[in-house]
Amino acid sequence: DGISDIALNAPKNKLNLSLRYQSESSRFWGQVRFRHVDGFPVSSGTYVGRVEPYSLVDATLSYRVLKETGLILTVQNVLDHKHIEMVGAPEIGRLAMLRLRHSF
Repeated sequence: DGISDIALNAPKNKLNLSLRYQSESSRFWGQVRFRHVDGFPVSSGTYVGRVEPYSLVDATLSYRVLKETGLILTVQNVLDHKHIEMVGAPEIGRLAMLRLRHSF
């Protein structure tokens, strides 16, 4: 009956904290990030329910091999905390990606 009855499908509070390091030679840099998402109700068509709160740690390491070429390793959810980010979506665990980047 009121505006407070509507599910916005988004958390009221989210928190991101990160710490980054870069070497003086700029060949290496790394970052660690902490993410927290409060739980929230979902009501979108047939997807009705609640997303539970979750906290994750992500890490990125980068190494410049040549002047314009670098390797980048990104690991999301380092601690492999199984969680669901939206009602109806599958459970998510750790995801690791290794990239080779070259700038022209």
